[in-house]
Amino acid sequence: MIDLLIKEDEKDLKNMGFIINEKTNTYTANIITVNGILTASQHQCISKAAELFGNGIIKLSTSFTIEVRGIPYEKINDFRKYIEDYYKSQGFLIQFHSKDERFCFCEQKQNAT
Repeated sequence: MIDLLIKEDEKDLKNMGFIINEKTNTYTANIITVNGILTASQHQCISKAAELFGNGIIKLSTSFTIEVRGIPYEKINDFRKYIEDYYKSQGFLIQFHSKDERFCFCEQKQNAT
């Protein structure tokens, strides 16, 4: 049943920035940074999410994207909620950024008013 769900949801997941690894049947989450800059706290959050929901491996791409690898299909929503809750608690907005028809987490500091 999970295989059927994965095939049906694969396009939607790709649009949210989750790319399937066919060899392991797990997903890689793409997190877009602002100019490749992370605070130590943000890095710790992503590292903890990688340990809790993925295989603990993080890859930094040349396009300032962070890839969190080895996330099982069943843990995608928990991973998203963990990242969103952290960023919101730190005063960041979560924006879904379109790049090549993919949507990923993008952080942007809220303006002080």
